[in-house]
Amino acid sequence: MRVIAVFTVSLLLTVAGLSAAGGLVEPKGAGGIDWSEGFVYATGRAVPPPEAASPAQARLMAERAAKVDAQRNLVEVLKGVRVASETTVRDFMQASDRIETSVSGVVKGAVPVETKYEDDGSLSVRLKAPLWGNLSESVYDYLVKNPLPRKAYPRREGFPSVRDIIRHAMRNFWRPLTARADVPAAKPPAPPPVLPGSKTGIVLDFTDIQLKPEMYPAISDEKGVAIVQPKLMDRAVAIQQGPVAYARSVEEAKAEGRSGKDPLVLKALNFVAGTEAGIKVQFADGMGVETARKALKDPSQVFKDGVTVAYRVTW
Repeated sequence: MRVIAVFTVSLLLTVAGLSAAGGLVEPKGAGGIDWSEGFVYATGRAVPPPEAASPAQARLMAERAAKVDAQRNLVEVLKGVRVASETTVRDFMQASDRIETSVSGVVKGAVPVETKYEDDGSLSVRLKAPLWGNLSESVYDYLVKNPLPRKAYPRREGFPSVRDIIRHAMRNFWRPLTARADVPAAKPPAPPPVLPGSKTGIVLDFTDIQLKPEMYPAISDEKGVAIVQPKLMDRAVAIQQGPVAYARSVEEAKAEGRSGKDPLVLKALNFVAGTEAGIKVQFADGMGVETARKALKDPSQVFKDGVTVAYRVTW
């Protein structure tokens, strides 16, 4: 029996845009992306036409118009989904006709989950569609065979420009070290040793750094050893449930399921670098991919079964 928990990198999420059920929901225009549950949604509106022959006909016509509006909004939500290295589905649509077709298929297959009259007399329809499945399959197949559509890695929060670094250094050069707000706190003591083969999975604690969810994130440790990468994953797992699961706290990540009953928690301290291939992350002393491999009960399945990652996110 395989342990699905293998390598759960739980990107911990402390966010304002959460659904009533507590999921990680990223607002996008007239809709949003529920990264926790793995679906996208959008709302459309329409006004019942006064020339309708009856109230029933007016409602039916308004529902149809609202659904068309919701489909149009859902396309925009899907285009804004980050895939890898902050490239979006929009960029992939420009590079692949298959992905553009998949987006159209997702929109056509979206199902209404709520229909109601608003206070202004309009009628609204909310559509919901899966993030994983046909679209993720097209994107995955493109990713493992082609370079990312964008040539330049976009500037990410937490990566200051060279000009900013120089300006900041000159401004703070004469200030006493004890008064500098940017002086990092003392590193926590090294964690206690972990018995080889004792852990069921991994939780990446990203609560102290800024990182936003992506469909197929590429994450490596400070030495450049990949932790999350589409090419390392089992294709079926990546397509059907994604390489990454999301949680808002270490506790929630441990309970999420993919990391098993006794996961190893790797504390991410900060970014090291950002490249087209993804990001490098510095972990606490004594932690990293090498430690994870030694700690896991079944390291051969670590990269194949995917990870759970928890982020602290501001949209």
